[in-house]
Amino acid sequence: MELCDIRYLAKEKIDIIDKCQFCHGVDFECSCYRDYNLEVLKVKANIPMKYRKATLYHIKSPDCKKQVINIGNYIKKINEFRKKGVGLYLWGIEGTAKTYLACVVLVCALKNNYSAYFTTMDDIMDIAVKPKFGKFDEYNSFQDTVYKSEFLCIDDIGFSYKPARDEIPYVDSLFFKLIRHRTSNMLPILFTSQKSIIDLAGSSHLGDRTISVLKGHVKKIQFTGKSFRDGLEKSII
Repeated sequence: MELCDIRYLAKEKIDIIDKCQFCHGVDFECSCYRDYNLEVLKVKANIPMKYRKATLYHIKSPDCKKQVINIGNYIKKINEFRKKGVGLYLWGIEGTAKTYLACVVLVCALKNNYSAYFTTMDDIMDIAVKPKFGKFDEYNSFQDTVYKSEFLCIDDIGFSYKPARDEIPYVDSLFFKLIRHRTSNMLPILFTSQKSIIDLAGSSHLGDRTISVLKGHVKKIQFTGKSFRDGLEKSII
C-alpha cells in the first residue's frame, strides 16, 4: 500500500469513525464501520484517489445528461449485468468524465459486495513484462487480480499504450487471453477509450479477434460535447 493511501485511510478513519455522531467510534455494528470499510475496499481496488468519492450527482453538464442516465440504469441492474457478464465501453473525447463514471460503477460494485479493480492499459503492459526481470510475485499477484475480479476497469484502452513493432504480437496475445478469459467466465469489463470499437478494431496492436470477442459483452456509451474536466475537479474538491 502506498504512503498516500495509508494517509488517506487514516484521515477517513478520523472523519468517518472517530467523528461518528451516533457511536463516536465505539460500536462495531454502527454504519460508520461499514462506511470506512468501503473506503478500504476502494484503496484495495486501486481506484485513483481523485475518483474515490465519485457519484452520479457530481456530473451536471447537459452534454453528459444522457450518459449519466445510461450509467445510472446500468447501476440499477448491476446484479443482472454481473450474472450476464456484461460490462461497459465508454468512449469519446478527452475530459468528458468517462473514467469518473467508470469509477462510480466500481464503487457501486463494491457496495454490492462484488470484487472490483481499476487499472490502465499502460499498467497491464508494464507489469506483463516484469517476469523478464524476475519480478514474478508482483506479476502473479496482478495477473490473479485482473483475471478474477468480478468487475474490472481498463482505462484508456487503445490510446495511451503504443508498443514497438516487435511487441505487437505479444501485446495482442496477452490482451486477447485476458479478454477471452473474462468473457468466457462472465466477468464484466469496463473500458474507457477515445476511440469507438470500430476505430479500435483498426488498431493493429489489439487485433480484430480481441475486438470481436469483447463486442458482445459490453454496452457502448458515447461521450460528446466539450471537455469539462477542470470544472468537474473543482466541484469535487
